[in-house]
Amino acid sequence: AKATAQSSHAERLKERPDKVVSRGDKSIKPATAAIDPEGAVESISLWLFLLALYAYTVYPSISGGDTGELVVTACNWGVAHPPGYPTYTIVNALFSRLFGLFSPSTTIAYRAGLLSCIWGSLACMFLYKSTVRMTGDKLSGLFAAIGFGLSPTVWLYSIQGEVFALNNLFVSLIIYLSVLFFEASSNHRYGSSRKGTNQKVLFPDLLELVGLQSLTSTINDDDDDDDDDG
Repeated sequence: AKATAQSSHAERLKERPDKVVSRGDKSIKPATAAIDPEGAVESISLWLFLLALYAYTVYPSISGGDTGELVVTACNWGVAHPPGYPTYTIVNALFSRLFGLFSPSTTIAYRAGLLSCIWGSLACMFLYKSTVRMTGDKLSGLFAAIGFGLSPTVWLYSIQGEVFALNNLFVSLIIYLSVLFFEASSNHRYGSSRKGTNQKVLFPDLLELVGLQSLTSTINDDDDDDDDDG
């Protein structure tokens, strides 16, 4: 009977190598627990590659569309057309001034484009991390991130002073934190030995990002209501 119990225990451990298998008052933690499933080196390398590619192809000046207006609002702390893009304007204004201290010869439009390069490449990195955590396959994560980052529309708006790269970053962060949140819930439910992120820490982060993402929509709705009242 003892041999049969040990055999059953070994089979359960083999079927779920990332779970803690308890027997009585003892818990066996597998030595092969995944500490870094995403791969920090791969994530950073992907981010640097796309950042360098975007920076190499960034617009040196105004590209057209709303770029001119958004650059002007960054220069004078103004308000762009509805919904106003307050998060983008504040961050862009601060970044342009700080970057100008080290490279005063560059234009404000170039600095705004460079900031979009950073945002766009970070969005691809978090997309990679989310895909790897969901699939367990780094190659799938690489294809997803590269395919997204090099798609014509995403590439275009990641190299000019536009708001879409920041929007992509917020969405990719929400997806990544959502994956971590549900992964932490699953680990707690099944007693995983892998060190996960506490749900109490993740939930406020999710709410903050959703709030930032929906901030401009809220402002836009308020403006529409004012127009209707008028």
